[in-house]
Formats: sequence, C-alpha cells, structure tokens
Amino acid sequence: MNLSFQMILANVTNLERSAEFYSEVFDFPIAARDSEVVTLMVNHDVRRQVLVLRRTYSVIHPGRGTVGARLVAFEAGSLEEVDVVEARLHERSALVGRRRTEGWEAVIGFDPDRIPVSIAANPAGGPIRAEDWSSIDAAIYEIGD
Repeated sequence: MNLSFQMILANVTNLERSAEFYSEVFDFPIAARDSEVVTLMVNHDVRRQVLVLRRTYSVIHPGRGTVGARLVAFEAGSLEEVDVVEARLHERSALVGRRRTEGWEAVIGFDPDRIPVSIAANPAGGPIRAEDWSSIDAAIYEIGD
C-alpha cells in the first residue's frame, strides 16, 4: 500500500487563535471555516493533507500517559523552512528547542493549547530517509514532559 496521512483532527480551546497560529507559523492556508471548525491545507501536491481544528468547550489537558496522539509533526523541504518556523515560534514564546541527528534536524514548540508541534528537515537536503527512522531518538520520550 502507498498511504499517507489525510487529516489530523485537533480539539482547540480558542479556534481563531489556533487557526492564526498554524496559518502564520507554518504558512498553512485556510481551506474552509465555520463557527466550530477551521480546515488548513498542509499539503496539496499529490494527495491532500489537512489539519482540522475543532472548537471544544471542555478543557482537559491529559498527561503524557494518556492514550492518543502526543505530537503534531511536519517535514519541511529545507532547513531554511525550519529556521523560519523556529523564529516564528520564538516570537510567540512557544519555542522549546532544536534537535539534530545525522539524518534530520527539528524544531519543537507548542501551539496555543500547549499541543507539542515540530517541524524537521534533512540537513543534506531532500526527504528524510527511511533509514533515519531505524533508531528511536530520545526526544520521543521527552516530548510532553
């Protein structure tokens, strides 16, 4: 099978603030909007990939041990794009840090609801290679702590 992610659905407490964050920090254009949901286009080259933000009225911030997604991560086409996102996260006091391995370099931050977000790129250019996923980086255990 040749699959890709189609959509990530995230509940947010302030729809406008979160839509602005993802639109301005990651340059995701808004594809659709109503009073309860905003859809942002992440990738539209071959298959459509979208981030859907849904307003929630109950605020529960589960801990790290809770079942479910713990990070929203994107792959950039270059380290320059990672640098741009890093600066935007820093401007918003939402930057956690930067991590580099041989096969990828990533910036980690938080969205307005404290959901961890990340963007990474291959320092050598091109896509992050499949073999770069063959060992688990310690950051996986640190995210959300």
